[in-house]
Amino acid sequence: MTSKQAYLEQANLLMQKCLEEFWDAQKGTLYLSPSNQVGPQLTRSLSATDGAILSPVSTTLSCLYKLHNRSALFESEFDYKTVASRLLDGVAGDVNDNTMSHTSILRQIDSAGKEDFSLVQYVDKGLAKITAQLCESEDSSLKSVRFEFKISAGWHVTAAGVNGGSYSALSLDVGADELEWQMLSADYPNVSKVMNDLDNSAVRVYDDTFRLEAKLQRKNGREDSVCSGASLIISLQLCNDQECLLPCKISFRI
Repeated sequence: MTSKQAYLEQANLLMQKCLEEFWDAQKGTLYLSPSNQVGPQLTRSLSATDGAILSPVSTTLSCLYKLHNRSALFESEFDYKTVASRLLDGVAGDVNDNTMSHTSILRQIDSAGKEDFSLVQYVDKGLAKITAQLCESEDSSLKSVRFEFKISAGWHVTAAGVNGGSYSALSLDVGADELEWQMLSADYPNVSKVMNDLDNSAVRVYDDTFRLEAKLQRKNGREDSVCSGASLIISLQLCNDQECLLPCKISFRI
């Protein structure tokens, strides 16, 4: 699957249309007929002749996982990983009835827990790489996200909490338009080293590889199992011994 933003945005629109037309949020499954959902579910019935209708479910699952893995590259109101998990749960019983005839779904079930759900973005033409990974949580009202930063040799970012001067410190917060989630805590790493700026003032910085862990909490006890992605914004500025690049903001939805 491509990482080109224009293609991903189109794929996102198509998947949203698919879910709007065929998804039943109450039962956590898909239907053959759109919108009114009066047709058969996309699951195995007692008739062996229609056992192949699980094939489109397998295709949909594959697309959901691929879109989730690239969800940092486009805006979406759906949490595709949650939708995929609910869809798998919805068809599990049908698969168990006749496992031999549903190898495509079984492959999706086997790979679901092994998928790398890390989201990756690059800063300033690859001078920094940021990887975000959602950690498993049994409490649906909480999210734990781990960020890993890899900074190119010779470059650094100003440590969190550094105020004043001409530097933009590393920071993490929820997006201004985030309605579902709020920041509970952000555990910033210890500084890598202390450098002197042009005014000979000491500046705490991060370089090389470091991690940042954040905890989010759902607002007001709301629980929407489909639209549960959180918008997060990382602000940082890359500098070396001679110059500082313009501050930038990197957005993730996870």
